[in-house]
Amino acid sequence: GGGVAVIIDIHCHILPGIDDGAREEKTMEGMLQMADAEGIEAIVATPHFTLGEEQTKVEAIKKKYDLACNAWKKYGLQKELYLGSEILWEEGVIDALESGKALTINGTSYVLVEFFPNDGYEYVVDAIRELQYAGYFPILAHVERYSQLQSPEKLKALVDMGVYLQVNVSTILGKHGFWEKRKMLQHLKNGLVQFVGTDAHDLNLRRPEMNRCKKYLEKKLGIENTRQILEENPKKMLKGGRLDGDITTDR
Repeated sequence: GGGVAVIIDIHCHILPGIDDGAREEKTMEGMLQMADAEGIEAIVATPHFTLGEEQTKVEAIKKKYDLACNAWKKYGLQKELYLGSEILWEEGVIDALESGKALTINGTSYVLVEFFPNDGYEYVVDAIRELQYAGYFPILAHVERYSQLQSPEKLKALVDMGVYLQVNVSTILGKHGFWEKRKMLQHLKNGLVQFVGTDAHDLNLRRPEMNRCKKYLEKKLGIENTRQILEENPKKMLKGGRLDGDITTDR
């Protein structure tokens, strides 16, 4: 009882046969069932989008998305599934967003964006600005992967710019080592992290788990802060509203 009312996973590779996530329908169905057992109420499917890769066709993604929606229903699970993408930043991404080849999250102005691990800090800042000038709200996927952004000063500068930061559950739970876990807890305590996602790709190494993470966050950050990250922020995002208040949909 008590605790976070609704857990929303905003980063998940659950659509089958689209990217390096779920291989086939059976894996997808297993992932949906695992997400359900973990207390996840809603999932944003975020297949990888890379410029010039023909297999990331929007029609195919939408078909797989319908398939996944039906799978929830088949198990009698009253869950929400939303569509987005995880976009690898390169020049030309904004054109892809404008033309609808690359998908924002749930048709809002929010964009889940990732970089090559060695892209420099200035490069990331410039890219973020370009996205913002074009009217998008960038969420930086798995921020822990970028060692060049890890100082609290740099992360704070990004957040002050209006960037939202997403961290993977596995890092919070210490699967990438004690120091990573400790550093992330510091960032969380300093209010630098707005979103958590499973970034699940399969049922083994990268699973849609959230329950232990929720309990850990409640213990370390308190119930209200945990609810903010796992429920309130995602709900506002899915409606297209800024996290700091009023809901505006300008797209």
